[in-house]
Amino acid sequence: MGVDNMIRKKRTFAVKAILVACVAISTVVAEEKNVEDNNEMVSAHQIRNPEIIRIAKELLATPDTEVEGVARPNPHPDAQWFPKAGLGLFMHWGIHSVVGAQPSWSMIKNYRHAGSVKLHPPEKYFSLAEQFNPTNWNPEKWLGTAKEAGFTYAVLTTKHHDGYALWPSKFGNFSTRQYLEGRDLVKPYVNACRKHGLKVGFYFSPRDWHYPNFPIYDVDFDFKKRGQYKRVDPKINRKRFEEFFTFTIGQLHELLTQYRQIDVLWFDGMGWHGIDDMHTKAVYKWIRSLQPGIVINDRWSKVRNPDEANVEQSFGDFSTVECRTAKERPKGWWETCNIWDMGGGWGYDKGERIRSLEWTLEHLIRCRQWGGNYLPNVGPRSDGEMTSGFYSRCKELAEWMAKHRDSVIGTTAPMNDDVATVPVTCRPGVWYLHIRPGDRREKEITVNAKWPIRKAYIMRTGAEVKYAMEGATYTFESPSGSLREVIVIEFAANTTEQSPSGDRLKAPPEE
Repeated sequence: MGVDNMIRKKRTFAVKAILVACVAISTVVAEEKNVEDNNEMVSAHQIRNPEIIRIAKELLATPDTEVEGVARPNPHPDAQWFPKAGLGLFMHWGIHSVVGAQPSWSMIKNYRHAGSVKLHPPEKYFSLAEQFNPTNWNPEKWLGTAKEAGFTYAVLTTKHHDGYALWPSKFGNFSTRQYLEGRDLVKPYVNACRKHGLKVGFYFSPRDWHYPNFPIYDVDFDFKKRGQYKRVDPKINRKRFEEFFTFTIGQLHELLTQYRQIDVLWFDGMGWHGIDDMHTKAVYKWIRSLQPGIVINDRWSKVRNPDEANVEQSFGDFSTVECRTAKERPKGWWETCNIWDMGGGWGYDKGERIRSLEWTLEHLIRCRQWGGNYLPNVGPRSDGEMTSGFYSRCKELAEWMAKHRDSVIGTTAPMNDDVATVPVTCRPGVWYLHIRPGDRREKEITVNAKWPIRKAYIMRTGAEVKYAMEGATYTFESPSGSLREVIVIEFAANTTEQSPSGDRLKAPPEE
């Protein structure tokens, strides 16, 4: 019995040793495979185009302190449409649309903004590229609808943080070149914008979570590890950043040279842990050399996340307030972007519900009374068709715009915030008083203006509105009924004082 036990113990020990060895070998093989895969990814993202390398080197060699002549906002004549644009259409669309997931953020574990569809680890998210097949991508149809609803510009996510490019990029290995046989989804969008007279906008995320060795701040795509960056030799980190910067410039060069005139470039955060200078001014100056009349937001070097509340303008032609109402009038050119879908995410909402017309008008008018634009976002279906909610809400908006468009599109802000007890928008010699249904609790509306009034009437019906005057204060009786109304005030044409246009959007001096 003793001998048998010893033999069994030796056999058990031998089996365990073999298993341990197998596990060790498997681990080594797996690690080697990961290294091999990473090397292939690095190679696929290396830039070999000498012209792009030259451009990137020049930009990297130029610190912000040495860049002059980048006036903000862009003084070029082709850029002056922006402060009076009023209403833009934001569209988050890409591989995430296949399952109705939150763009990019759904691959972050334990993140409260990740959405209801969880796609961690990121391989689950990236595999959606195999299923993305927009057979009904017809931007002409729904951009025509947007134009009728009063939209004047559009912004499409050409590439989000997930790194998937909607055009067949020659740089990297995650675009329609690899997954849709080289189909360009950006070109028909651009052509449709031009056909319907909409300004062309590109959203482009400089941060790219598909890029090899990108130092994502949610380390290992886990929110609980946010900020726990892995140690990297500073020289290696610098080299990686410069390679990534060159890759990013390569993709930007494609977007800025392949589609003729582009009107808006909407960045969403160029950041690299351990590197401070993103060469922002040099990049903006280079972009203007390719697109002189373009307007660019202030998010190249200032990464903003949903958790952050900072709306102070960084460097750009305009600033963006995200998903909330500005508490005071922002300086310069600005816009508010918000989620139009009721599902609460930036991507496709399977419920296909859009927020009410009243909600939409309230936010639009709030922006216009301070001279800002409103940019509500909708997520198209994965096949490229717009949602049913988009069409129904645009129909209502078009009906409102048919009577009231001139009160919000092409207007400016009043010179002061206290000119009236209701929101005001302006044109030369004309003010528009916006009366919400709730404002009728107050029977009277007061307006402070030092110009004589020639005429006042309800914009929807043309009915005359009576008023009383005492000094520089006019008192109007609130319109009856339950509808949102606009009172038009036309000032006397013979006034010799400064026109009440309220155009206070002057370009600051050059940096």
